[in-house]
Amino acid sequence: RSTASLGGGIRAITGGTRRAPKLCHSARSALAPMQSTPFRPEFLRKSSAERNADSWRQSLRSLDVGFRASTDTGLALPTDIRRGATLAAVLLRFGSAFRHHPERLDAADKAALYARSRPVERLDAFVSHSWSSPGYQKYLSLLFAEVSRISLAAAAAGGFAVYLLQHRRQELLPGNFVVEAAFSPLFLLPQVTSPYEFLAANLLALLSFAAAPALLTRRCYFVDCLCIHQTDHDLKLRGIRHLGGFLSRSSKLVVLWDESYFRRLWCIYEIAVFKAVHPEAPVQLHPLRLSVATALLASFFVLGAGLYVGIYPYVAPFGIGTFYAASFSCSAVVFGGSAVAGHDFARQRSALVEHLSAFDARSARCYCEADRAEIVVAIERMYGGIDSFNRMVRGKIMREVLSSLSRQRGLVPYRVMATGVVLPGIGFFFFAVSWFRHASLATQLAFGMYMVTFVACAMPLLAGWSLEQGSRLPPCDGPAGLRRFWRSHLSIGLQSASLFIFGHASAAFILPLAVANTAAVERVGLPASVGGAVSLLLAAATNAPLVHACVEMYRSRPAPPPERTSAPDERDSVGEASVWKCD
Repeated sequence: RSTASLGGGIRAITGGTRRAPKLCHSARSALAPMQSTPFRPEFLRKSSAERNADSWRQSLRSLDVGFRASTDTGLALPTDIRRGATLAAVLLRFGSAFRHHPERLDAADKAALYARSRPVERLDAFVSHSWSSPGYQKYLSLLFAEVSRISLAAAAAGGFAVYLLQHRRQELLPGNFVVEAAFSPLFLLPQVTSPYEFLAANLLALLSFAAAPALLTRRCYFVDCLCIHQTDHDLKLRGIRHLGGFLSRSSKLVVLWDESYFRRLWCIYEIAVFKAVHPEAPVQLHPLRLSVATALLASFFVLGAGLYVGIYPYVAPFGIGTFYAASFSCSAVVFGGSAVAGHDFARQRSALVEHLSAFDARSARCYCEADRAEIVVAIERMYGGIDSFNRMVRGKIMREVLSSLSRQRGLVPYRVMATGVVLPGIGFFFFAVSWFRHASLATQLAFGMYMVTFVACAMPLLAGWSLEQGSRLPPCDGPAGLRRFWRSHLSIGLQSASLFIFGHASAAFILPLAVANTAAVERVGLPASVGGAVSLLLAAATNAPLVHACVEMYRSRPAPPPERTSAPDERDSVGEASVWKCD
């Protein structure tokens, strides 16, 4: 094609004085469109990535996707089938669109799915997924990615509102316990404890996850069962034929990945077309088991914190020993659960590496075997052969995916910790700061500094460490392996709880509050006037190292430069700049 286009350009420049070589009839027919293309000198000044993208766009315009007799396929998308679904429609009824394959539904349910979509001009994202994956995991993955910020705000607003109400009208709600000797014999500091802040924050967070998706109506996504007609056979065929058009009009590709994804030929085709049409557009990888790990983290945190909130008024009067015992036991539940979540996610990450290393598009399964040959031909035309595409997936895509999963030192990004640990920790934050609502200003500031570090840094840091330790445990085989599995996770939970309670909590919580208390200050010979200032300095000094460690653990690191090779058949077909993100 390049030779034919260049020859046409030479004839155009020389006024046709140079004759083209004689070709057979079939060759002239194949090259006629190329020879009639006007010569563009600036084409020679384009980068290799731009030239590759231009070449693929020309190939895709005449692509027959899945149906041999199609003549209207390609990147053009007719207006009558150009549809998208809002996130509210995608997440409606707790992700009911992902629960069952459309072919297993009756006509009324199929029509109801299509009615959720609407005509659009552009698509914010193309959702690529395998129907072999569990539907609830797809729902959780999209829900956490899109609604977590709303839930964080709702939890903070609910907890703060109840805190203010309790601060002004303590007698309004029953169940407020006053504890005098929680930290005896070290110091005496009255506490007021109630479960309402914790309950309000977590209840509003849960309600926001259920109700907030209905507010997400601005962005439109492509989901196959919602945007392609499932009952009208002609419209269905046209929608499938124009998948390339949907991909070309999508700003990004959202991949809901699990072990079955790279075994499905249509999923492979969607990645191939999107990276050919949009070499620099982002591909957001959502490992489905990561959503399960996030849900496990949140569940264990709520369980541990709920146990602490429930038993604290009854054990606190017995002194600081029971405070340490209750805090240690409930923290061990949270960190042991984090190890379980880390082990679960590590299994899927290992499977991802295995599948990408041994990737072969020829071995992928296809729901309709009649489409296999046409999809393979389409990929060959885009990448110059199925082997070239396989090498690109095993090389460039594998590097980018693994880089996106390890851009931070922790096993998972901070976004996961924000949903799994910080979000349920907001209710516990307001529960704890309400303890000292009538204490001195120095006590409130020192304890507030500790609690902010506790929720935003200490718990994500130690939960991340527990995740990492749990990911290194071997799989459990048989009853003996299962017992060893739970003993190992319990051991990780106890180690993390020891570091947290006897290390950080003692230095950043107990010590500053003891200094801020007047009686404790007089015992060590310090003037009472400087006790508050010293307690604030101690709180800042003891919390700062943990903040720094958390930032270092979850800070994004620059991606390594792509490996370059001089072998022509090993060069990446999609150019130099491809963007993958782990969300």
